[in-house]
Parts: sequence; structure tokens; C-alpha cells
Amino acid sequence: MEELSKVIVAYFTLGNIGGVASILGFFLTIYVFLTIRAIKRNYLFRARVPILQKKLQKHASSISSMMHSYSDSKNIIMKELSLAEVNSLSLQSKTKGKMKSSLKALVSDIRYYKKSGGSKEDLRKIYLSLNMVIQEIANYRDDDKWERNDV
Repeated sequence: MEELSKVIVAYFTLGNIGGVASILGFFLTIYVFLTIRAIKRNYLFRARVPILQKKLQKHASSISSMMHSYSDSKNIIMKELSLAEVNSLSLQSKTKGKMKSSLKALVSDIRYYKKSGGSKEDLRKIYLSLNMVIQEIANYRDDDKWERNDV
């Protein structure tokens, strides 16, 4: 028993204690960094998403009205799709999971349409994807209110 206590005392030198504290401090730093990053992402999401959602709704509304006179509105449609692409990319950087993959698909469809000249059917597909993303955002925001008991 006496020998065990000598070994324990010999092991707990200032150098060993400092080494363990250094390693613990490193892991604590990583934990704090990841936590702050998650808080920042959540804050940005809550602050910016309602504005971006309204912008996407305006784009969807404009695209819908321009589909009725598709051949006369091609230039305006391209402009509206460019704005929708920028807002979707901004939103994509603030999201994760299913919503992020839906936004990636939407941006991909918009880029394909702009590159190829697109058809009315391609525009209809973009319009439907845009509405799907808008609804996903609305659902997420509703779920978030429930989680925070802000109903």
C-alpha cells in the first residue's frame, strides 16, 4: 500500500499535472469553439431567414405571373432567377440538412435554366422547387417556435 502511494505521489508531479491540464484545456477550447459556432449559425438563421423567405416569395410570385406571358418575359425571368439564385445561396450558407439539399437542388436548376436557355417546363420546375423551399422554411420556423415555447 505504501508503495502504491509512493507511485501515485511520484506520478503527480507539476509537469504531469500541467500536461493533463493542457490536454483538457485543448478539448475545452474545441468544445467552446463548436458551441459558439452553433450559436452564431442559429442567430444568423433566426435573424436573416424571415427576410430571405419574403424575398423568395416575391421571386416566386413574379415568376408565376411571368409564366403567363413566357415568350415576352424571358429577359425579366432571367433577372428574377438571378436574384432568386443569390438569395438561395445566401440562405444555403445559413442552413443544414434537408433544407440545404433542397436549396442546392434549386440553385442547380436555376443555373441549368440560365445556362441552357430553359423551357417553360424547366421554369415551372424551378417555380415548384422555390415554393417547396419556401414551405420548408415556414415549417422550420414554426417548429422552432414550438421548441422555444414561443407559440
